[in-house]
Amino acid sequence: MHHLEVNAAMKSWVLRHGWNLPSDLAALEICREALSGVGVHFESVQGSEAHCAIKMHGVELLDAVRSATLHLHDLSLVSHTSQWALRLPLFIQHYMRRDARWFGIPMGIHQANLIWVNQATEQRFGPAPTKNVPEFIAWMRRLQNQMPYPLAMGAEPWQVGVAFEAIVLAVAGAEIYRRAFDALHPGSWTHPLMVQSLTLMASLRELVDPSADHLRWDAQLQRVHDGQCAIQFMGDWVRAQGLHDIHGVTAPGTTGHFVAINDFFVPLVHADASLQELVGGTFTTRTFQSRYALQKGCMPGVADAWDDVDPTRAAVLRQPACVLPSFVFDQCGALDVKNALLGMLSRWFVAGGQALDLAQTMAELCGLFRKSKGLP
Repeated sequence: MHHLEVNAAMKSWVLRHGWNLPSDLAALEICREALSGVGVHFESVQGSEAHCAIKMHGVELLDAVRSATLHLHDLSLVSHTSQWALRLPLFIQHYMRRDARWFGIPMGIHQANLIWVNQATEQRFGPAPTKNVPEFIAWMRRLQNQMPYPLAMGAEPWQVGVAFEAIVLAVAGAEIYRRAFDALHPGSWTHPLMVQSLTLMASLRELVDPSADHLRWDAQLQRVHDGQCAIQFMGDWVRAQGLHDIHGVTAPGTTGHFVAINDFFVPLVHADASLQELVGGTFTTRTFQSRYALQKGCMPGVADAWDDVDPTRAAVLRQPACVLPSFVFDQCGALDVKNALLGMLSRWFVAGGQALDLAQTMAELCGLFRKSKGLP
C-alpha cells in the first residue's frame, strides 16, 4: 500500500462515469470502501460536475492521450512503485503508455464473446452447439416450433454489434477480425468470409421478435431468464446480475478466444498529484482488483490477480494471440467510424438487404477514413 501524504483539502476523489447497473454501482461501493481505508472520500458523478477522473474504454484513452484539450495526469510514479510494467498484460499497456509516461488506472477486463442460455430450454432440447455458427443457428431453428423467437436481441446498434463481432471472429477468423475492426482495412470488409459472416447475421433476423426490438439489453436478458427466449449474445457483466436460470458459454465458434473490453479510470491533472498517485496504487493492489472483478463479472486488470477470479479465463488471457479487442466497446478502430458502421449494420439487420451490398458500403466508409488519415 502507498503511504503518500494527501492534502487535507483534496481528500475527495470524484469519478465521472456513465454506469447505472446495480452491479456497476456495487463495484463503485468497493472503490469507496478501498479509498476510505486510505483516508480518501470517493464520489461519483454522471454529469459535468467537477471531477478528478473519467471512466474510459481503450480507444477513448488513446484519443485522450493524443488530445491537447484533455489534460491527463501522468501516473509514471505509481506505475513504477506498483510494478505495472510487470503486472499488466501488453494489450492493456498498449492503451496506457506513451513514450515513458503512463495514463489511466486499469480497472478490469470484460469478455464480450459469450452467449447466455436458458437452462430449462437446454434441458429440453439439448445444449446449444458452440462448435460453429451454422450448427448454432440450426439449433435455434429447431426451437421455433415451441418458441417462435428464440434469440433475444434489441435493435440498438451495440446489441446487434455484440453478435456480429462474435460471428466475424468465428467465421472469418482472428486475422480478418483485426484487419477489419482494428485497421479498418476496406478489403477485409468485402472478403468472402466477411460477406459470409453478414449472411449468417441476416439469418438471425427470423429468430428475433420484431415487436421486442426496442427493449434494452437487460430487458432482453430477463426474457431469456423467464423462458420467453432461449439465447442472448452478451458479455460477462451478465454474471453480476444475479440470475440463476441462465448460464454463459463462449459464443459459437469462438472458444479459446477472448474479445476484451478494457475499462480505465483516467485521472486528470487538475487534481492533487499525491491524491491521484494514492488512488492509482490503491486500485491496482491484487486484493482490490480481485474483489472489484468478482463484483463486476470481469477479470482483473492486473495479471497476478487473474487466477484468484477465474483460472479458465486466465489461461486464455495468457495467450496474446487469443485476446482480441472489442470493436463494439471502443477497444480498436476509430470511434466515429465504429458508430457509423454499427448504425449501418443495425439498420440493415432490421430492414433487410443483401450482405454484399452492405459489405461494399462498409468498405467504402473505411476506405474514406483511411484516405483522410493518409493511409493506403
